[in-house]
This record gives sequence, C-alpha cells and structure tokens, in this order.
Amino acid sequence: MRLGLRWQLLVSLVALMVATFVLVSLAILGTTQHNLQSQAVRSATRLAHLAAETAASSVDPALPLDAPYNVRSLTTLCELVARHYEGARVQVLTARGGRAALAAAYPPAASGDALDVFAELALGTGEDHVEVRSTDDGVRQVEVITTIPTGPTAPAVVRLAVPLADVQQAVSVSQQLMLSYLLLVVSLVLVFGLLVLTRVVVRPLHAISVATERVAQGDLLTRVDVDAPNEIGELARNFDAMVERLRTARAALEGRVAELAASNAALERAKQELVLSEKLATIGTLASGIAHEVGNPLAAVIGLVDVLRDREGLDDADVDDALVRVDRELQRIHVIIRGLLDYSRVSAGEPSAVAVGVPLRAAVALCAHHPRARRMQLALPPGDGPAVWVNENRLVQVFLNLLLNAADAADGAGRVEVSWRELDDGGRPGVRVDVSDDGPGVPAAVRDRVFDPFFTTKEPGEGTGLGLAMSLRIAGQYGGRLWLDTASDRKGATFTLWLPTPMPGRAE
Repeated sequence: MRLGLRWQLLVSLVALMVATFVLVSLAILGTTQHNLQSQAVRSATRLAHLAAETAASSVDPALPLDAPYNVRSLTTLCELVARHYEGARVQVLTARGGRAALAAAYPPAASGDALDVFAELALGTGEDHVEVRSTDDGVRQVEVITTIPTGPTAPAVVRLAVPLADVQQAVSVSQQLMLSYLLLVVSLVLVFGLLVLTRVVVRPLHAISVATERVAQGDLLTRVDVDAPNEIGELARNFDAMVERLRTARAALEGRVAELAASNAALERAKQELVLSEKLATIGTLASGIAHEVGNPLAAVIGLVDVLRDREGLDDADVDDALVRVDRELQRIHVIIRGLLDYSRVSAGEPSAVAVGVPLRAAVALCAHHPRARRMQLALPPGDGPAVWVNENRLVQVFLNLLLNAADAADGAGRVEVSWRELDDGGRPGVRVDVSDDGPGVPAAVRDRVFDPFFTTKEPGEGTGLGLAMSLRIAGQYGGRLWLDTASDRKGATFTLWLPTPMPGRAE
C-alpha cells in the first residue's frame, strides 16, 4: 500500500525518534547499571573489610580458628554481616591441610557449598579478590574475598556474596519508565505531527496539486490560496507567477495563431486566385481556336436556316435533311462550349476515384482548339486506365498544362506521347503518367527552375509561368508528385506525374 506524504513523514520521523531514543536509552541504562554495580561493589568491599577486622578482634588468637568459641563468635559475626544485605551470604574460610575449609557461615545452609579456586588463592597469597558474576540460577552477585589478620594462627579469609537484585530491579524499572516515556512521546508526535503536517504541508501541497490539474486542463485563471512564510508558500507564489506568465503567453500565442490563420486564409485565397488566373489564361489561349471551331458550324447553320426560310424548290426530304444538318452542327457547337465550361467551372477540389484516362481525354479535347495543338501528333494509351485518388477537374488542368507545354516545345508539328503504368512509390500504390515530346528538351541551366512560379522561357505575352507551378501544387495537394524526368535518354522532355490509387475503405 502506498503511503501518503503525511504518513511517510510521520513514519520517518517516528522511526528516527525511536532509533535515537533506543540508542540514548541503552547508553543511559548501561551507564546507570555500571554506576549502581560499582557502588554495590564498593559497599560490599568495605563491609567485607569491616567483617575481616571484626573477626580478627573477636576470636581468641590462642585457639584454632575452628575451635567452638571462635566458631560461635564468627557465626554471630557472619549473621550480623549477612543481615545487612537481603540474600547475602557470608563465609569464613581457613587453610586446613593445604586446602580451604569452611569455619563459619551464614546462612547455615551455605556450609556445605563447594569452595572455589579464588578462596584457595586468597588463602595462599593473602590478597583480596573482588568479582561480579552470575550464579547457576542466573542471579548476578558481587563476591568479595578478603584476608583476616589472624596473627600466628592459620590464615583465614572472609567471603562475602551480595546479590545484585536491587541493581537489576532498578535497571528494569528504568527500562519500563523509558518505554512508557517512549510510547507517550510517540503518541504525542503522531497526534501533533499529524495536525501540524496536515496544516503546514499536506493542505498547501494539495491546493497546489489541484491548481496544477486545473492548469493542465487549460484553466489559467487558477490561483493557489496559500500564504505561508516558508518554502511551500514561496512555491505557491512561484506557481501563481508561472500561471500568470502562461496566461500572458497564451494570449499572445492566440493572437499570433489568429494572425497566422488570417495569413493562411489569405494565402489560400491567393493560391486559388493563381489557379483561377492560370485557368483563365489557358482559356484565353484556347479562345481563338474555339472561335474558329465554333465559327464553321455556326456559318453552316446560318446558311441552312436561310435555305429553310426561302423553301423554294424544297420538298419534305430536303427540309428534313437540312434540319438534320442544322442539329448536327448545333450539337458540335454544344460539345465545344460544354467542354470549355466544364473546364472553367470552379470545383470544390474534393478527391474521388477517377480513371486516369477520363480527365486525360477531356484535356486532349480542349487542346484540340489550341492553334499549335491542332497539328500535334498525339499518342494515347487505349482504355480509361487505372483509377487514381484526385479531383477530376483539377487533374484536367494538370494534363492540359502538360499537353500545351509539350505542344509548344514540339512547335505544334511534333509528336507527343502519353503513357501510364501502375507503380509503387515508397510502399504506396499509385499510377505513373509520362508526358513526352520530341522537342529540343529543357536546357540544363533552367531545369531546377521550371516549377518556380512566374518562370517561363516563352516570349512575353505568350505564357504566365504558372502552369507547371500550379500543376506541382495540385499534385502535392492529393499526395502525388510531379517532376522533370532527367534520367530518360529519349529526345525532348518528359514530365512525370505520380498519383496515389484509392485506398481500401475510401468512399469512391
């Protein structure tokens, strides 16, 4: 389970405090136990020395130490000394046959205790011995062995064993008090720490977190209501200053975006106007040829109408024949005008699946009215060809520009060949269309500029320089490409158009 910041801080603080308290408590308890034990050792040593001096003065030096009189005196002394400490044991030992023997003891039950090596050593050397050790039942005690000045009699020692139960009890009480104090301090730290952390840390950070979420959602009017004279308050003030700067930056950015949107709209309008201008220029180029094409059938219609009006020498068969010829010529005029109107209309530019041969034939029909294109030898593939994803009217404009450029390059009497084939481009399925002429080709010096707007090699007044630039833009608008094929070794120039095929799932 993931702890919140409040509990993480509290747990860390309590853990640090408990660790510190335990270390300090161990040091204090160790020092206290050592001092109490040292005090007990000093007290037991003084009492043992006092007992030894008293024993030396209370026995009859003329008698052996284990004589009944001396034993009674020493037993009384042992009882008096033992009663000074609860649970203490006192023994008087003497040397007998090179071994330590018990002369008197209190309590009496201790008379059968085994004598240890320290008592024998004290009897042999006459030196005092002090030791703190644990008994078989786990009770720690102070044992003092001191020599009794017996004069010429056999050497003797007083052995005093004082239990340290009081010291252990005092240490245990101190441990309980420290544990209680630790529990009290931990409880207070938890309660007051929880309150202080909630007010000083958790609530301000929660307010900053909520404000951060609102800012992330776009609300830059959010402010952090935290006024604390510490780092969190400084963080809140810096957060408000950051949001203020973000609000100012967003306002400036929105203004800039609006300006860019207006500029893009104006640029798009300018592009559309350029496309329309190029289309109108092409229409103007075709106008003279269309006038000639329309003039011939129109003159025939006028003549036939004059004949029908007179009706002299005409029978019904002649009238019917004249009407059929009039209808044929009018249909011819209609087809010419309709093709020009279809080309000149402004379309929405939405793409659809179009067989590449359909707009190509429409462009060829329009080229037929161009003065130079009338004598051009044109070779087209059979059929409608594969489908491409493009706007049909826009593709007519691209093909018309390429065919008219080819006619100009061939000087109106050359050969222009159009071919297509399906070809993937970078993994994308599509159709490649090549428009080739047998003219002089494009000079190497200007190949990099043929698609630049307003660049033309024609005489002034004969071209706008927008045809190829607009064709390149239209191809890119629908995911295609248009380029001058310089890798071809055939005579003249070859312009290549690649357009994607309809993808599965597209509405066709």
